[in-house]
Amino acid sequence: MKVEAGANTSDYGPGKYNLFDSPSAKTLVQFFLRSAKEKLYQYLDNGNRVTFRITGSTDRSKVSSIIAYDNEYGAFKNTPYFYQGSLEGMNLNKDTGVKSNSQLGFLRTVAVKDFIKNNTDLFDLTKNRYILYSEESDKLGAEYRKVKIEMTIHNIDKLLSLEKAETDSKRRNGSNLFTIIFITYHPLKLILKILVSYNFHLLF
Repeated sequence: MKVEAGANTSDYGPGKYNLFDSPSAKTLVQFFLRSAKEKLYQYLDNGNRVTFRITGSTDRSKVSSIIAYDNEYGAFKNTPYFYQGSLEGMNLNKDTGVKSNSQLGFLRTVAVKDFIKNNTDLFDLTKNRYILYSEESDKLGAEYRKVKIEMTIHNIDKLLSLEKAETDSKRRNGSNLFTIIFITYHPLKLILKILVSYNFHLLF
């Protein structure tokens, strides 16, 4: 099962990374958590494995001067993350400050991770892993300064109880049922779509 939340967080100011620097990013994360609680709470227990893939994006405008970093999320030494799809090691602390877009995007992901870990007990009973991605667009503009969250809940037998009559029939044919939930942010509204997919066919 996957939950994906993405937003054009155009109110991130240049060089900003704290979640509270972007009202729309904060709204996105709060909506993500609320939707997960309302729709998926029954799967977030019994030590189920949960993987968070968090992406922080920047536009191609370069960091022209060092951005102060006060170690609000701690110091990082060879911390694994992905930049433009390649595995890298992040080195960042109060003394170095933020010098590049890869660091800026990374801090946007860390801000989301920190919020999820410290502002909800929703995942206290699950085994959680966080994979961080920093991406730099080849275009300029506030619409490219954004965050995205993808949450995967692994090995959920309870999914077989969804649409039980249809599922039982499909199970007899040796197939699996999986659910994908997409959450998107729009400046005027938040949208939650639930799609139940079976062998790549959508069931409504």
